[in-house]
Amino acid sequence: MFNKVKNKMKKEEKDLTKERDDRCVPIAKEFLSLVGKYEKGIIGDGKNEEIAESYRPLAKQILEMYLEKNIRVHESGYIHRLVLQSFQTVQDIIINSLNESLKKAEKEMWGKEASEITIKEIDEKIKK
Repeated sequence: MFNKVKNKMKKEEKDLTKERDDRCVPIAKEFLSLVGKYEKGIIGDGKNEEIAESYRPLAKQILEMYLEKNIRVHESGYIHRLVLQSFQTVQDIIINSLNESLKKAEKEMWGKEASEITIKEIDEKIKK
């Protein structure tokens, strides 16, 4: 009996997750699109106040989208996590790719794995 109740609860939980994803994933994608198209934001040097001010119109646009889509307060946090997850995933892929390329280049240059290179060999290479 307990297993039947537990299984039913799990099914309902999965259904709620699907419902949330069906609502939030498209909005997260639209959020990413808005950020990608936004050209007025300060990137790099600038005072915190200036940077924040440069992104206010984008934040307003996103909040208006939330109003239009009737987003629940707790869903906004989930949407933000999805957006950040997208950026983090792309960043991780790029970093891993660059690290693999660097390992290949090191092996090509030294003729062996980086872990096999001695400090003496590095010193000799620098002094050439």
